[in-house]
Amino acid sequence: MSSASYEETRWDEVREKVQKVNPGFADVVDKIKSKNDYPLFKVRYPFGSSIIDTGKFQFPLSDGSLAPMDHPGIPDRVRQELGYHNGHIPLGMVLDRSVELFMRTENRVIPFNLIKAGRLVGLTFVLSPVHVWPQAWHMTSGARSIFVLPKITDIHNHRKLCRERKIKMPLARDLRTHWSLLTKMAADENFSQKWHTEILFFSKNWIDNKKNDNWLRFNYFLYKDGWAAIEYMLTKTMHDHIWDILIRELTQYEVKASPFIIDVTKYIIMVGLGAVPGFSPAINDDEAPICGLQEDFIQHYGLKNYAPTIMIPHHFSVENKRPVYWSLAMPTHFESTVKPKTLTSTMVTLREIREMMFHFKQTMLKYSKTRDTNTSTEEFLNKVRFDFFHSEPDAEGQIRLSLEMPKEDNSLTFCSQNMVRRFSDVSPFVRGCVRFNTI
Repeated sequence: MSSASYEETRWDEVREKVQKVNPGFADVVDKIKSKNDYPLFKVRYPFGSSIIDTGKFQFPLSDGSLAPMDHPGIPDRVRQELGYHNGHIPLGMVLDRSVELFMRTENRVIPFNLIKAGRLVGLTFVLSPVHVWPQAWHMTSGARSIFVLPKITDIHNHRKLCRERKIKMPLARDLRTHWSLLTKMAADENFSQKWHTEILFFSKNWIDNKKNDNWLRFNYFLYKDGWAAIEYMLTKTMHDHIWDILIRELTQYEVKASPFIIDVTKYIIMVGLGAVPGFSPAINDDEAPICGLQEDFIQHYGLKNYAPTIMIPHHFSVENKRPVYWSLAMPTHFESTVKPKTLTSTMVTLREIREMMFHFKQTMLKYSKTRDTNTSTEEFLNKVRFDFFHSEPDAEGQIRLSLEMPKEDNSLTFCSQNMVRRFSDVSPFVRGCVRFNTI
């Protein structure tokens, strides 16, 4: 089993690596005369490792396990240099692979951000000494909101896989339990692919000097990066105003909409804006050891016919052009309203969400005519197409067949083994999902 590790280093030793993933940041640091006076810590976390657990930063011990900063096994030197946020995560930069920041409720994971190489972590604590409820946050090495698209519920095949990887766990019937299976597979000593996230953490002097004139550009870079991260929240008041107008208009025209449908639609729009991640098929190893995992599902689980598609969190972007999906079978929103006791079918729910999104678009476009500036929401409405899918035909013709999805997105059949395999159109995920795509 791979273990976590760290090494203390200096800027000159890591500059080339930082330059590759974030050249702008490297250029800023290069201009600081005292950049080599302050230590840096390069930490490697195996796939699925906890980097933040209930708000507490986790650091490697000498045996490769992880512990919070107040653990007696953490060296005094490390605690002195990295403990400046009272046990919370220090400022860092992802150098290789990715991490996922999320919240967790009793029965679901709420993904907040997938942070890839070149992006900063721990920035919130640097920019503001006040942080509400830091204990709510979690972070893992690689994707936490990850699952296998085809069904992996054959008990005989599951037992074969578990026997090969020395795993003891029940059948992963729910998509939300797949992460546990995948991390256990990757942790086996005979797993074919070694995978780590590498993060560069900055010691306290990098932060203490941020008010010094010589560090002005460094300080500006942090604030600029932090501002970009909260862009959606800065426009939230406008979005709430639009919803208020919309609800009053729906009431006027006697259009009924349950609080549940409104909540889900609001969240789907956030996915379309890129404010929170939806899901896309993994096409490389950035978020997980995809090659090794797919190989296991073909060779050891015995997946027949279907492509071993693995879905990972992905932020939608008009510029990126990769389709992003969200599904009723993998809810990632906070439940602020009680679901109706009499549940409608998934098909009916999709139609209601589709209608609500149509009304939101019409209201937003009407509202935007009274304003001179463009917003990300307006760009979303004008440049993004959203389609709804179900595995069964819709008698009303509003919802498309899931079988059509790979015709417009061949990444849904991506297989690192270079095998030609079918798309799993019977997956629970595609039995009630929405897709965002650039027009």
